[in-house]
Amino acid sequence: MNLADMPLLQEQQLEVDRLIDAACNRIAPLWPLKHFVAVNPYFGLRDHSFQDASDALARVIGTSLYMPRSYFREQLASGRITRDDIREAIGRCASTLHVESVLEALATDRPQPRLGMATVSDLVDKVEGGLWTHFVVERISMHCAAYFDMGQAMIGMSGRDLSLFETWREIASIDRSPALMGMDGMRSAIAMVPQSSRAAITWAVRMLDIPAEATERYLHAALLSVGGWAAWARYLQWQAELAGQSDASIVDLLAIRLTWDVLLFQGKGSAALQARWREMLAASMRAPSAKRRAAS
Repeated sequence: MNLADMPLLQEQQLEVDRLIDAACNRIAPLWPLKHFVAVNPYFGLRDHSFQDASDALARVIGTSLYMPRSYFREQLASGRITRDDIREAIGRCASTLHVESVLEALATDRPQPRLGMATVSDLVDKVEGGLWTHFVVERISMHCAAYFDMGQAMIGMSGRDLSLFETWREIASIDRSPALMGMDGMRSAIAMVPQSSRAAITWAVRMLDIPAEATERYLHAALLSVGGWAAWARYLQWQAELAGQSDASIVDLLAIRLTWDVLLFQGKGSAALQARWREMLAASMRAPSAKRRAAS
């Protein structure tokens, strides 16, 4: 019996559920056009300080909330930022830096390595070649468009009484498009995927051997890879919660995205891909904090 087949203890499952909910809550809801409300795209990080939010984004998608050094050089040259401003900022951050060392650092650009979490499909594209990420996102988007259709389509999807994940499992079990892309066996492999979305996510995390410390970040990155639909599903959850109800569409979407990654990892799991996957996970664990980057 391998690790993925071993049952979880109750407290372990509760911890995975907590990480699933935390990742889903990082996604800002997207209102429909008829009720559109502008929402901060980083609304899900509102419980973080600015530096901690920047650190979280760097670990997940390899970006930062900070402007590049060239921007601050321009502000210094124009007089919008002064030495006194820098001195005040150093004091507010309780930093040991000096004004001169900050000015010296700003004189040159230091490229930052991209430290974000790559999905399995991203690594398959890099190692094995192909456009698997594009294919996966397109297939998921087509399924979501059909499932969430509000009457625009001439022929609606059947089985709307089932969940987003349940309908996807049914369709994926007869979908021949992965075989046309060169991945045989997906239809039969779907039978091995747990039937509930949360169980499928737990299964995927264990199959991919994602460390506990990196799990929330990977789940967040997976949702961001289908960002538009994740934001819509988060809106449905938001509205349901306001009404004292529940909606699991975003959890279903996450399960679909992770299942694709597992099936790709199994179907395209060369030694080179497995090595790159382990390297990516290890690098994500070593990602420096925003505070250390700012001080360097």
